[in-house]
Amino acid sequence: MRLTLTRKAGKRLRGGDAAVLPEDLVAPVPSGSASLAELAVGQTVELRDDRDHFLGWGLASPASPVPVRLYARNAKADLDSAGFWVARLREALELRHRACPDAASGRVVHGAVDGLPGVFIDRYEDPEAGLVLSVELGTAALEHRADLLQEALLKVLQPQGAWLVGDTPLRRAEGLDLDAGRWLGEVPGVLRFFEHGLACRASLPLHLPHDFAGAEARRFATGRVGGRTVLDLSGTSGAWGVAALAQGAAEVLVVHARELALELAHAAAEDNGVAEGLVLACGDQAEILEVLAEDGQSFEVVFLHPSADELLPDAAAAPPPAADLARALRERAEQAVRRVQPGGLLAVGLRGSTLPDELLVAELTRAARSAGRGPRLLQLTGPAPDHPLLPALLEARGFQQALFQVR
Repeated sequence: MRLTLTRKAGKRLRGGDAAVLPEDLVAPVPSGSASLAELAVGQTVELRDDRDHFLGWGLASPASPVPVRLYARNAKADLDSAGFWVARLREALELRHRACPDAASGRVVHGAVDGLPGVFIDRYEDPEAGLVLSVELGTAALEHRADLLQEALLKVLQPQGAWLVGDTPLRRAEGLDLDAGRWLGEVPGVLRFFEHGLACRASLPLHLPHDFAGAEARRFATGRVGGRTVLDLSGTSGAWGVAALAQGAAEVLVVHARELALELAHAAAEDNGVAEGLVLACGDQAEILEVLAEDGQSFEVVFLHPSADELLPDAAAAPPPAADLARALRERAEQAVRRVQPGGLLAVGLRGSTLPDELLVAELTRAARSAGRGPRLLQLTGPAPDHPLLPALLEARGFQQALFQVR
């Protein structure tokens, strides 16, 4: 099956994008080409531009907002061959070996940047359970290639177990089943692994994965907390707070809406021998910030890393507009900055989504000034190196952080 795309769409795909949108098709449909209505789920599609130049091979998900995604630019590629998926995984693994040579755990496949749009794989190297994978198949087309990908994973990574992730923004946008479950082998209820020498905990069955994207930002920010009091509003299972304690923080208050996340944080703190300085609070972030304000409690360092779902739960079915996300983050950041002592640090970012850097900095600056504070930007950073980026898709970073000193 062949689709003919506009010249503009062809230029975009050659620039690194992998998404074929409904408006990218030439109309009326040229002779020898198909319409989107003729495509079947999982079908391999030949993509050509309006001058009949070959663009690549894609996979069809006709009911999706992105009905076709590009997987190969080589005319000889065979998307129905196990060899194709094996080669893609090996390329992705080689890139991680070069970018993060000492990391046994982290991101292995990061979607389109690894030539596998919609595929996101994290690895957890547990000393007892062995290698366990977290796998997201974000399109209907990929679900039709699940057996090939599974075969490739067994050959390249040889995991002891793999967990299939269900409820993600991409799967919601695609209208896919949101159920999660064991995909391969055995997956323990709690995983223990290491990040930059720090013992960490996560639980895939309990929907408490680790935030690998924030690893480098976390190492930089927590390296500046020695002897200070810290408020951890990162929304993770205590990864930021435990890292801060390991770097010599005097005391850390970790806030999370789920008791299970706090249990993982406490276990990780014990693993690292720093549980004595850990304080846990279960509840809604905004409500606990209000309680802290009423008590007049402040901190020398505050970490704030909400997800779009946490800021705008009513918009969880689809990516929220940037303006709405920026407003919600600004309001939460204004609450947080009021808890920072003069001269302290405020690290603010988004997990799972990003804003344009200029908008992020402008909104956070506005939040600080609304609270009567003067911010100084120390660092603006994106995801860890195992989450590489396509220059054409910088807006899809999935993690960003601005680190401020607050006067």
